Amino acid sequence: MTHHVTGRYIDFDGRSHNFSLDSDVADRGHIEDLVEARYPAKKVYINHVGVDHAAREAERKQHNQEERERREQQEERLTSGSSSSSSSSSSGGNPRPAIMGLFDNNDDDDDDEGVSGGSILGLLAIGGGLWAFFTFTPLILMLLGGAFGTWIGEFATNQGLIDYREIKEPTSDQRKKATIALALALLCGGYGFVQGTNMQNGWNTPDTIEEVKTK
Repeated sequence: MTHHVTGRYIDFDGRSHNFSLDSDVADRGHIEDLVEARYPAKKVYINHVGVDHAAREAERKQHNQEERERREQQEERLTSGSSSSSSSSSSGGNPRPAIMGLFDNNDDDDDDEGVSGGSILGLLAIGGGLWAFFTFTPLILMLLGGAFGTWIGEFATNQGLIDYREIKEPTSDQRKKATIALALALLCGGYGFVQGTNMQNGWNTPDTIEEVKTK
């Protein structure tokens, strides 16, 4: 903001002079320095420091003009943006190039191929598991039975077979516990093998129909 300053100063010859100037700062010390820089002033007396109404009015008009121009530019940009959007909508709907649709279709195809490939692998895994179960039923049930028997033996004796193998000089009680766990593993494994064999034989034996002959 511009301040209008009036006053007088005494030069080095002792003569008095009036001055009038504009200052951006209302500080009297700054104004005295400004007067001494412009005039051969030895002593400065400031009579009045006030707002320069003419300069203030000019600044206000300039500010209003800048705001008006800024609003007009914003309105022009909004109008041009609306017209371009409407023209793109009328011309094709989606402003994306047609080549983007090709990339989108490729992505969908890749997703479909990935899903179908995963489904095929899942079916193959299920089929392979069923084939292995029906083909090696006795062995599978034997292993499961042996594992179950080992777990029962270790739980009952509170001693694991792996821990027993790591003992360099086992005691008689430790040997007894290991024997019990091993015996349970063999019994459960053998039972599983027998049951698996019976199941496999039942699957492989065709159904027969007995014919009753009447005499």
